[in-house]
Formats: sequence, structure tokens, C-alpha cells
Amino acid sequence: MRYFLLGLAALAGLALIGPGRADDKPASATTPVANAFDKYLPDNSKFYVHVAVPKLFNSELVRKALPMAFDKYANEIVQLAGMAKGLPNVPPIDDDQIKQGLKMMADPQFIGQVFDAAKDAVTDLVIAGNPEGGEKADLVILIKCEAIKSEMVDQMAQMIGGVAAGQLTVDTDKTAKGNIYSLSSPQQPGMKMHITVPANGILQLASSKKSAESSLDAKGKASAQLAGLMGKRTGQDFLFVASLGDEKTGITALNANLVLDKDLNGAMKVESNDESEAAEHAKEANQHLEAMFAQIKGVLGDKGDALKNAAEKTKATVQGKTVNATISIPGTAVEKLLSKD
Repeated sequence: MRYFLLGLAALAGLALIGPGRADDKPASATTPVANAFDKYLPDNSKFYVHVAVPKLFNSELVRKALPMAFDKYANEIVQLAGMAKGLPNVPPIDDDQIKQGLKMMADPQFIGQVFDAAKDAVTDLVIAGNPEGGEKADLVILIKCEAIKSEMVDQMAQMIGGVAAGQLTVDTDKTAKGNIYSLSSPQQPGMKMHITVPANGILQLASSKKSAESSLDAKGKASAQLAGLMGKRTGQDFLFVASLGDEKTGITALNANLVLDKDLNGAMKVESNDESEAAEHAKEANQHLEAMFAQIKGVLGDKGDALKNAAEKTKATVQGKTVNATISIPGTAVEKLLSKD
């Protein structure tokens, strides 16, 4: 069930920060896109998450909703900052500076300028691997950014090793194909994070040195089943999730996506072992969705009615062994929730 809830969270958990609009996207946006990251994945990968970062900064609704949120909840943020003053090791916080910062964040023009400057910095974020096996879990994080160069990462590793001496150890393994930086901490013995730059513009963080070494050869390959699911990602997706199931969950495969534009659209498809398990998964998903929207309504009061239509349409349905769920929230509903009226 945890795989199903992962996809459900992808649809519902991000529903209030991202919009998507199926009827506005160009035809080419629905075409599956080539995967440039599969060669860096662990061979035993069970899941793949891809975030197209610029779509967050280009989203019309996010650009509208963020300043509205800072404007509406400015007083609450100031109060939280005041409470933080009493915590140990917290530097002095000037209320006037906080208020000035919140005023800037509530300015749509300022947010637009920040987003325009940031939208092309990091273009892709990928998390993939096999989470099972405890300390033997094989996970990687891939960051695509044109500014990433091997020389820059080498300088940062040396700086970290000097500044954080005693708290963090950086071991450098220099190979013919590139350096592997292994970070460890005395507070977490036996645990290491391995960093590589398999190509200019690509940074990989890996939980195993084997995956770090493989990234420098760029010969990784997802299984045929996972690769097939990964191939469903399209150029319109902000968030895309593909995952293989296991015998414990009764799920064989899952893929989900969220689209960011003027509204929010998302979809999830889950393949189960048999029809009875599919029906049970759909039942549990609908119970979670109903509870979630009820909690939102309780917090928002009358303004929660703006999500009523979305809540009624967000249902998991069953067809044989397959469960499908969709979510669609108009941008106007999100703006109504964040309005001060």
C-alpha cells in the first residue's frame, strides 16, 4: 500500500502548490520525452522520481499564489519567528527585517523577478534507486545544472573538509574517469554519501560507492519494466513518479504525474496482482482522499467550498486489476483560498 500512497501523495499533497491545465498545453507536450538520466541509475532501481524544476518557476498560478500566501499569513509568520527567538542557538531576529522581507515576498513583481532569475539554474532533479535493504539501500539523487563543473565541486569538497573538520570527513578517491568524494560523520558511523560529477552539468549523490563508480562510466540501465514506466513521462510534467511494486504491497507497477500551469491536473495509475487487491487499494485511497478534503474543509471553513467540486471529482476507480485516480483543481479555487476577503 505504501507505493499507492506515494502516488496519492504526489497527486494530493502537491495539489495546493501546483497547477495544470490539460486544455491549454500544446500537442507536442503530451509526447513522451527521452530519458537522459537512466544511464546514471542503479541497475536494481525500483522507483524513479523526476522534477522538471523550471515548470515550478514558470507556473502562472504559483507566481500568483506565493505572494498571496505571504500577504495573507504575514502575521502568523511574524509570530512564529517571535517564538523561535526563545530557542537555543537561534541568532537574533529583527522584527522589522522580517516584516520588510515578508512585504517583498508579497509583491508579485518581486516574486516574478526572483523566479525569472532562478528558473534555469537547476533544470532537473531526479531521485531513484532501491529503498529496500536498510543500510544496503541503493539510492541516488541527480541534479542537472549548467554551472556544475568538476573543478567547482573539487573546491567545495576541500572547503567542506577544512571548515567542518571533526564534524564531517571528506575522502577523495581520484580515478581516471573522475573523483569520488565520500562524506561521513562521526555522529553517523558507517553511513556515507558519495558525490560525483559524471559529466559537466550533472551532480550525483549516491548512498553506495558502487553507484558512484558506475556513474563515471555512465553505463547504468533501468530494468525493462521500470524503463517502460519511465517512458510515460511527457514534456508537460512537473512531477513524474514511476515505481515497481512487490509481493507485500500487492502492487506490480505505479506511475503518476502532476502538471503545472494555470490549474492543477494530475493522474495516477496502479497495476495490482488481482482484481480484489485493486478494489481494496481503490477503497483505501478514496477513504484517504475523503479524510484529506474533510481536514482541509475544517481548517478553511467556508472557503473550503472552493475545493468542493475538485473533491467530488477526485476519486479512485477500478477497471480489472488497474486503479486510476485523477485530480483537477482550478487555479481560481486556489486564489480564492488565499484571498484575504
